[in-house]
Amino acid sequence: MKPVLLTIVLASLADALLTLAHLESGLAYEANPLMAVLIDTSGVLFVAVKVALTGAAALALWHWRGYALARGGATFALGVYALLLVWHARVMLA
Repeated sequence: MKPVLLTIVLASLADALLTLAHLESGLAYEANPLMAVLIDTSGVLFVAVKVALTGAAALALWHWRGYALARGGATFALGVYALLLVWHARVMLA
């Protein structure tokens, strides 16, 4: 499960950086209003908070890794990030 959680955190970092790139180029907007406030404040703060929150969630999933729900949640999160990164790739290639 450790590789899955690490991949989730790295995917979160990639998502944050690609989101900033898309915002700067005018290709996208931040749909999460709380994160939009952070972006308006500081891109670095946005990335730091996003990755920190994802890391905290990954630590919680690691703590409860003995439970099927935690393992399922990690798999689900990995799938969501995979879809997000595919979306980022489509935006970049459009």
